[in-house]
Amino acid sequence: MSTATKLRPGSRVRVLWGLDVPRAATVLEVWGDPASPTQVRVELDPVEGESESAVLLLSPAALIDAA
Repeated sequence: MSTATKLRPGSRVRVLWGLDVPRAATVLEVWGDPASPTQVRVELDPVEGESESAVLLLSPAALIDAA
């Protein structure tokens, strides 16, 4: 994730997800220094066939700005 992008609850991001296209997600919580967070909890947007969304705790390195 670019250091220019500030992660905060409500931010829209994409999660690097295997070999497929990155998954869209919403940031729920951010831990650590705001300028350099250590962990981010995100909720993945449900995709076709999923009845509910998944919540993950990730490193900011696994995230891409949604813009």
